Order: sequence, then structure tokens, then C-alpha cells
Amino acid sequence: MDTPEEVHTTGTASVGKERRLRVKAKRELDKRMLDLTLFKSCKLKDLPIIGDKIALKKKNTIRFYFENLNGIRSGLWGTDKGRYFTALIKKLDVDCFGAAETNLQWTMAQTSPTKILNLKQGSRTKYSCNKNETITEKQQGGTCITMKEQYGQYVKEMGADETGLGRWSWLRMEGNNDIKTTVITAYSPCKLR
Repeated sequence: MDTPEEVHTTGTASVGKERRLRVKAKRELDKRMLDLTLFKSCKLKDLPIIGDKIALKKKNTIRFYFENLNGIRSGLWGTDKGRYFTALIKKLDVDCFGAAETNLQWTMAQTSPTKILNLKQGSRTKYSCNKNETITEKQQGGTCITMKEQYGQYVKEMGADETGLGRWSWLRMEGNNDIKTTVITAYSPCKLR
């Protein structure tokens, strides 16, 4: 099975053909990504590493995880991707999950991040999207941040981009001795080429 990096075109193939090959390769990669059976026998050391090496979580530690979702849907596709990230979060023992490029106009969506990620009661979630464009459910950009139920009680404030452009979401935790920690998930779109 070809991955996007392995798809090559030669000669003077049409732009349409090259695009079809790229789309086909992306679909195959997405299919593999959404295969939840990979997690049944998977160990932490077997997961691909992008960034710091993933080790077992120590006691009294909060694990933060960030992912560029590259879009999530509120229908069937979103449910599959949601199940994938739910399994990943469980496998990695993640407590706080941040995401960029949700690509969803949440006010028009058929669901919520809580349902997509199958979060339990007591978890806290804040999401953002461009509230100035309410044309369709699919929308570029957007962020989401979730604190799972074990630490949800420590979340005292949550917020999002005040301009309504959906560039960041944040939550503020408060612990012993009034010590506060703010966690921000932000999205910075690139300039158009």
C-alpha cells in the first residue's frame, strides 16, 4: 500500500491525475489511521514518535497531548476519528488533550467535542471556531482543549479567542496554595501562497 510519501508520478501526467493519486494515498493513510485494532496489541514503545519519547506516566503527573486533527466531522467520519483519538488518549494515559484545525463550525455541528471524544462526566472542554462565518459546518481552523474528569475539578476558568476567530482555547487550573496554571491550545494559520 502506498503512503503519500511513496506516490510518484512520472512523465507529463495531468494535474488531475496527480491530484487523484494524492487523494487516493491520503484516503489509504486515513484508513490505516482509523484502524482501532492497532491499539489492541500496541505498546507505548511501538507508537510512532513525533517530538519527545513517550514513557510510562509517573504518579502525580498530568500528561498533556496536542494533535493537529486536520479536520473532524460531526457525522460518521467524525465518529470514527473520535474513536481513534479516544483510544489514543486512553492508551497514552492523557489527562489534557489540545487540538488545532478542528475544521468544524461548532455552532452548526451535530455533536460536541465531549461526544466525539466520548468524555466522561466531570471532564471540561472549551472549543473555538470562527463565529463570524456561519455558512457551512465545515470551516478551516478552530481549536479545542479538554481536561479529563480526574482533573476537571481543578479547572476554574475556561475561555476562547475573544475576537471570535477561533484561534485559541484555554483553561485555567487552580491547585494548592492558590497556584494557577493556564493551558492554551492555539492555531496560527499560514499565509496564503
